[in-house]
Amino acid sequence: MNNKLKTLVCLSVLALVQAAQALDWGNAPLYKETELTLDASNLKGFDIDVGPGDIKITGKSNSDEILVEAKIYGKKLDDNDFTLSLNTRGSKATLEAHFTKDTKRNEYIDLKVTMPNSLALDLNDRSGDVWIKSVNANVAINDRSGDIELSDIKGDLSIDDRSGDITVSHLGGKGLNILG
Repeated sequence: MNNKLKTLVCLSVLALVQAAQALDWGNAPLYKETELTLDASNLKGFDIDVGPGDIKITGKSNSDEILVEAKIYGKKLDDNDFTLSLNTRGSKATLEAHFTKDTKRNEYIDLKVTMPNSLALDLNDRSGDVWIKSVNANVAINDRSGDIELSDIKGDLSIDDRSGDITVSHLGGKGLNILG
C-alpha cells in the first residue's frame, strides 16, 4: 500500500471512530433524579457553575425560593463521581453541578432551575445548551459550548460565548455585551 492510501485509510478510521462517539453522546442511562431547594428571600444574586448538560433557568415573580431539579446521566456512577450543591455564600446563592472525574463515558447533568426573577444571575457553563427566561436583573453568561436561548431579560446582559448559536428576544436592559 502506498503512503497516500495508508493516510486515507487512517483518516477514514479516525473519522468513523469520532462519529460513533458523537452518536453515543446523550445516550447515557439515567443514574439519579434529585431536587435541591434554598430560601432566597434575603439574597441579591445567584452564581451557577455547571459542567456538561443542558440548563433551563426560569425567573418567577413573587418567589423567595430557588428550586433545582437535576437529572444525572452516566454509566457506572456513584455519588462520589459528581458534585451537586446549592448553598449560600454572602448575599448570593451558589449552584455547582459537575463531575469530579473527566467525563469520558458521556456523563452529564441536566438542570431545570426556578429562581426569584429579581436575582442577578452569573452563569459559568462548560458544555450543553442554555435557556434563560424571565429574569428582571442583570445576567452574565460565560459559555464554552452549546446553544444559548434568552427571552424576557430586563437587566443588562453580558455573554462570553466560544461555540454555539445565540438567540435573544425581549431584552429590556440598557447594556448588551457579547464576546466570543
